[in-house]
Amino acid sequence: MSAGGPIGRPGGRGDLLRRALGQVRFTDDLRLPRMLFAKLVRCPHPHARVVRVDESAALATPGVLATLTGDELPERFGILPWTPDERALALGTARFVGDAVAAVAAVDERAAEQGASRVRVEYEPLPA
Repeated sequence: MSAGGPIGRPGGRGDLLRRALGQVRFTDDLRLPRMLFAKLVRCPHPHARVVRVDESAALATPGVLATLTGDELPERFGILPWTPDERALALGTARFVGDAVAAVAAVDERAAEQGASRVRVEYEPLPA
């Protein structure tokens, strides 16, 4: 017997009412002591060289504790067999729209968002 009931018969989820009423806790609901929030700065170009990243305004934002760029995180971590060269943050070249170029860590989500919006990235678009 499957979790939803016998094969061929409709099954039910016992927590649907609690979900609809907002009574179920999700990972995003967790708040732990000394927890930080992170936001990524993403590339708006389909293919571009990252010329310069200026994090100074982000670091001056109240609540922002740290920033990180691909230069500071050069290790490859490709966890899937077809992505052995994957990086957490673009290093030198952003390869697609939305490629993460920098990260901002802050004491709350709002400060992380504000800090990320203040990171200035200079790009040199490359041919696709």
